[in-house]
Amino acid sequence: MIRLYKKYIGYEARKKIGIFWGLCKECRNKKQIYFRMPKVASGTIVEALNDETVIVPHSYKPKTINNLLKINSNAIKFTFVRHPLDRFVSAYNWAVRDDISPEEYPLDIIQRNIIDQFEGINDFCRNLPTLLKSNTNHLIHFYPQTYYIKPYDELLVDFVGKYEDMTDSCLILKKKYGIDLSIEFGDNLKNKNKKRTNKEPIKVLSEMGVSTKNVKLLKEIYSKDFVTFGYY
Repeated sequence: MIRLYKKYIGYEARKKIGIFWGLCKECRNKKQIYFRMPKVASGTIVEALNDETVIVPHSYKPKTINNLLKINSNAIKFTFVRHPLDRFVSAYNWAVRDDISPEEYPLDIIQRNIIDQFEGINDFCRNLPTLLKSNTNHLIHFYPQTYYIKPYDELLVDFVGKYEDMTDSCLILKKKYGIDLSIEFGDNLKNKNKKRTNKEPIKVLSEMGVSTKNVKLLKEIYSKDFVTFGYY
């Protein structure tokens, strides 16, 4: 059986399977599980976590992440979310950057190749509903946040913090669940040399050239995020 397994499944595939089953084991055994929501300061949050917390990456399909979050009903599961349109802006800017490392970000290369098929951001927006259905696991930064943690009626995590209220969210997380995140925002690979603004997401989209019609379409795509997480 082992010989057949090695014969028909390549080394890289076996390696990925091993990593996945190791993650499943950790989810079963540890008391805290953090899901890295794409484009919600997950790199910064990971740096603040201790060894008692299992980190579920966003590189798996949403359904796989749903199942990982269901493994241990006794663990405290938490994540952070972001205004859907602000997150789209961040995701698009990250996706079309020029210095993508194929070794470090192989999925981002695939994502960039998909986006490059379209004539600018408006064309991409028009096709996004179809892309989210057909390119499973390739456009991970653009999936609605509810795909990962609330696919149906049940919320799969115990705590949802907000990117916009990170300090207050961390205080609540500590007070309610005893999870201490000492987060300090600063320059890193993803935000260095980029000026942070407090502009409304719709204004930023307008400045990027996104049409009013496509802003409305984006609101429809992320409608469940708006309702579930209290954004407007």
